[in-house]
Amino acid sequence: MKKVRNWIDSVLPEYDKTIVSELMVNYHITDISELYCVNSVNKIISDFEADKVRAEKVKLFFSLLWSSSRLMTLSDFLGGFGVNKKVVIKLMGSGCDTLEKIRQVNYGQLLKMGVEQGDAEAFIDDMVYLSDEMDAVLNTNMVRINGEMNGKSR
Repeated sequence: MKKVRNWIDSVLPEYDKTIVSELMVNYHITDISELYCVNSVNKIISDFEADKVRAEKVKLFFSLLWSSSRLMTLSDFLGGFGVNKKVVIKLMGSGCDTLEKIRQVNYGQLLKMGVEQGDAEAFIDDMVYLSDEMDAVLNTNMVRINGEMNGKSR
């Protein structure tokens, strides 16, 4: 659930955390891509219909989430997954300007760029561990990285 909270905090930092917590606990949202599954979201919203105020808050949450994350920068996208933004910015400055290129970077290259050993290890681990979920989010076609189509340069 930490990665889902991190994503929401990254995309909607000012949003009401009580609604977010309730959605995550009651609907067992464990993957970021689940936030973009329209059928699941419609079910969640219909469950709240008895309480019009809460139903409107839930609708507003998903509306804001979807519109705020429709087109993201590469650093915001990776930051939403909790990937170290300092490392991402360093990579982007060295010409790794797409998710595809960033995924190809290895530990030795990071060290040569001056990334500290611990940060390099954590970065590689994050990219391996989160790769499938990143793809799942991009495959919803509700999130795009600015200048890319599903994580690949145009």
